[in-house]
Amino acid sequence: MRPEMNEQFESGSTGLRIYNAHDESGYREWMRAWRCSSRSSVFHHPDYVRLFATSDSIPCCAVFEVDGAPAIMYPFIERPIAYGTRNLADITSPYGYGGALALTPSELAPSESNCDTARFWNAFDRWCVGQGIVSEFIRNSLDEKSLVVGPGPTVYDRVNYVVDLTRSPDHLWRSFEHKVRKNVATARRSGVVVSFDTNGDRISEFMDIYRATMFRRHATESYWFPAEFFETIASSLRGNYVAVFSEHRGVPVSCELVLHDDRLAYSFLGGTHSEFFFLRPGDLLKFEVIRWLKEKGLEKFVLGGGASPGDGIERFKKSFAPHGEVDFRVTRRVHDPEVYDLLTRSHFAGAGLPYPCGEGPHFFPQYRADLSSCISAAAREPTAV
Repeated sequence: MRPEMNEQFESGSTGLRIYNAHDESGYREWMRAWRCSSRSSVFHHPDYVRLFATSDSIPCCAVFEVDGAPAIMYPFIERPIAYGTRNLADITSPYGYGGALALTPSELAPSESNCDTARFWNAFDRWCVGQGIVSEFIRNSLDEKSLVVGPGPTVYDRVNYVVDLTRSPDHLWRSFEHKVRKNVATARRSGVVVSFDTNGDRISEFMDIYRATMFRRHATESYWFPAEFFETIASSLRGNYVAVFSEHRGVPVSCELVLHDDRLAYSFLGGTHSEFFFLRPGDLLKFEVIRWLKEKGLEKFVLGGGASPGDGIERFKKSFAPHGEVDFRVTRRVHDPEVYDLLTRSHFAGAGLPYPCGEGPHFFPQYRADLSSCISAAAREPTAV
């Protein structure tokens, strides 16, 4: 554990605290802050953030307290950077919807009111300088009423689709595309039924379908989660997830893992056995999830987007929320421009490549860009004689 963790910045009952979830006291204080507000997000839970921390990175949370009460919280992962003898690191959000959230309800978005936003970011930036933080990548929450947008370039990443669960059941049903209503009827006539598991009893069944789906789609390495990943969700996030299954004649054929907090739910991971596509089990599953979440009193169901604009995954999600488009945005901050430039040029030079090349100019931070495609292209080029 780095010595700067679990430290307080500013004195008295107002100021910034940085907690490390690998430390017992840091985890305990982080949980205290997370439990204090109904506006806390499941993506801000310490056990969720720990899922994405590698052996050499640190799951952290910045908590800004006002008069002794948590007012803003911002989870992140601190990753070390190997560069000479300097003690450097960078920051990234875990997969999902992160960023800094105001924990106090307000009619205005936090970025449009004072909400101690400036004090929070000023204190956090001072901590970053002391930690040798080079850059910061934030996957911003879609909860606009709570999001505290950080200073720095915030750019559009992709469209996400969100179901408004406050609508009447009839309004929701009519808002779906015609093919959804048709496919739900097809699944029901075929005898497909949907069941819910909130205790983790069927996590192995979920993993079987999920992994078969990732294999069929040739998913990238980042989506091949180990068994411990799902087991940790089942044990540590109980009360904040539900595993949902479509079954045909007692056989699970489609599944989805949904994460949720007190207000918002998120389509997290899922899959379907391809030989059962004709039964339309995915449409019935999504419809029943929407009904289940509405009955629990949640406000929104974030379906997410596709891997690329207009792909089949995006079209499927859009069919449940044709008018529910919301822009998903990321924030890219450089705290030390000089070191950032040195790291980037060293990264490209180390691969024997000119800068810029391939995904480098578009990836952030550039010094972590995957240059394999550039290396392969360079190897295929004919040698001058």
